Parts: sequence; C-alpha cells; structure tokens
Amino acid sequence: MGVPLRLLLVEDSEDDARLLVRELTRGGFEPVVERVETATTMRAALDQQPWDVVVGDYSLPHFGGAAALELLRDSGLDVPFIIVSGTIGEEKAVAAMKAGASDYVSKDNLKRLVPVIEREVREAAGRRERHRTEAALRASEVSYSTLVEHSPVGIYRSNTEGRFLSVNAALVRILGYASAAEVLQLDMARDVYADPAERRRLLERDTYTDRQYDEVEATWKRKDGARLTVQLSVRAVRQGARVEYYETFVRDVTEQRRLQQQLVQSQKMEAVGRLAGGVAHDFNNLLTVILSYSDLLLEDRPPGRAGPGGHRADPEGRRGGECADPAAARVQSPTGPRAASPRGQYGRGQHREDAHTAAGRRHLLDRVPRPRPRSRESGPGSARADHHESRRQRA
Repeated sequence: MGVPLRLLLVEDSEDDARLLVRELTRGGFEPVVERVETATTMRAALDQQPWDVVVGDYSLPHFGGAAALELLRDSGLDVPFIIVSGTIGEEKAVAAMKAGASDYVSKDNLKRLVPVIEREVREAAGRRERHRTEAALRASEVSYSTLVEHSPVGIYRSNTEGRFLSVNAALVRILGYASAAEVLQLDMARDVYADPAERRRLLERDTYTDRQYDEVEATWKRKDGARLTVQLSVRAVRQGARVEYYETFVRDVTEQRRLQQQLVQSQKMEAVGRLAGGVAHDFNNLLTVILSYSDLLLEDRPPGRAGPGGHRADPEGRRGGECADPAAARVQSPTGPRAASPRGQYGRGQHREDAHTAAGRRHLLDRVPRPRPRSRESGPGSARADHHESRRQRA
C-alpha cells in the first residue's frame, strides 16, 4: 500500500495529469488528486480541505502557474508549490522560485518529481511542527507570565549591580509602590535594604547556585520608610563562573516574626511564673514550721498566768508570739499585701505596711537594748557595771 498524498493539480491537459499520477503511483505514493483550471475552482479547493502539495503547469492559457502561486501565497497556507512545465525557460523558472515556488520539474523528466515531492512534503511537515511548537511556547510564556504576575509571593530578577530587571505585582505591593515602573528605577542597596551593608554581606556569601534556592532573611524598607522582615529564596543564574542575574522569591514574614517573639516572651514569663511558684511553695513550707512553733509559744505562755513549772508569766514573749503569728500568716497567704500588689505599683525598695505589722516591728525594736553612753573614765570596774546593767535590762 502506497503513501497517501493529497495533491491539488493545476493542469488543463487531462493526459498530462494522467501521466503525472501514474509516475507518482510508481514512486510509491497513493495520490488523491483534484484537478483545477481556474482561480475560482482552485480557491474553492483550498478552502475545502488541507493539501500536501500543489503542482501547477506554468504555461496555461487562462490560469497559469504564476497566478496559481500568487493565489496560494495570498491564502497564507504553508503548502509546497512545484512547477511542472515543458515550455518554461530557465529565466522564468528562477523568477518563479524567487516568487515562492518550492521547485521546478520538466515534463520531460517526471521521474525527478517523486523525490522532489518527498522532500517538500517532509520539510513542510517539519515547518508545521515547528510552528506548533512555537505557538505552544508562546502560549506557555503567556501562561507563565500570568502565573508570575498574579502570584501572591513577590518575584523579581536583579543583576549584580543591585538593579531590578523584572518584578511582579506582589513585590510592588510589598514595597508599597504604585507601579512596577517605580520599582524598576530603585537601587536595591539604597532604596530597598534597611542597611545597605546587609545586601553586600548577602552577595559576599556566594553560595547561590542555579539548581536550588538558598533561603535567607533580610530587613527591607517600604516606600514610606516602614521596616519589614522578608524571607528570600535566591537562585543565581550563571554564565560560566559569572552571575548573569539573581532570581528571587520574596515573602513578607514581619507579622509572623512578631508573633514568634510574643510567643517566646510568653514562654519566658511562664517559666518565671513556674519558678516563682516553686519558690513560694518552699517558702510556705518554712512558714508553716514558724507558725507551728509560734502557736506552741503562745500555748506555753497563757496570758496572766504562770508558765510551766511555776515560773512567772512572760508577757513580752507572748507579745512576740502574737506579733510573729499573724505576720507569718500574712506572708504565707497568696492574697497578702505583696501578692495583691500589681507589679511595678511601688518604687524600688518601697513596700506597704499595715498597722498590725508596724506595731509588731516597733515592739521588736523596743526590746533591743540600747547601748549606754560611756563615761570618760573607763576601766575594769565600769565594764563590769555595764555588763550587770545589761543583764538587768534583759531580765
């Protein structure tokens, strides 16, 4: 079975058309032929179906090969046009080739027609495939551009001198500008980085490759001067060892970092609270012992009666126990004056003191012996006298 071939033949001689079809069949083709003689029928045939090749006689009396070639060119179809004629001269053949004809074959040498058609059909198929590929590439580029332009993440390309080569709408919004044209005029070190030296340090790392993105963080500034923390995913596109440009994705993580700092601060305060709770627990254990012994002291020294063993009552000792017991209880209570005071309510070194605590403090100070002023004449006798006086006061 031969190779299918859709052939549009511009020929007024039926015999010549028969000879041409026979030659193609011998050459391995299975041609489907439609013969036309006028521009009207040729135009209708071109609109009716696709054709693999158009073969035309250049020397027809009413509609020759030159007119047929012009009609095919005006249609915009990429179909090979081969001139087959027995009367055309070399000069006309060259002119036809310049006008767009694919090749010229003499009717006296139709055996050459088969390889010419094979070549032209193959090349035409290659051109159509290339056109489809280019169209698909253009569509892909349009789709890619749309994807980049509508991405919620900032995307840009920049050169090593710190100039933007291209930016998307998200980056324009991040920086607070009105248009991409404004951003393209910026100097990154001066107008984008909060610290110009930071960009220089990032470039000096020179760890960026063209195969993967390197994650870094930087501090940028908006058009209004506000600072923002950005996460950069950077890829360097190189030509040999030289960087052609940087391709970068930008995410604004300012709010995220602020929330992380709040979380860390909250965790620190929680740890301090746990530590304070542990200290308070241990302190309460010690106060429990003090309160217990204070209660025992009050039981051993009832008011107005002699103590155990017939000893006289110790009103001063009972007074001390009465002062120590409520003071320790107030310190132990979580709702005491210090616990209830808001942090920072009082200045450093200041505290509140209720009347009961103040009275106990005065009682304690009153029991502390005050030193007597010494006389100018001092000696062993005077020292003994001071010692006896001190013992008398304590008794």
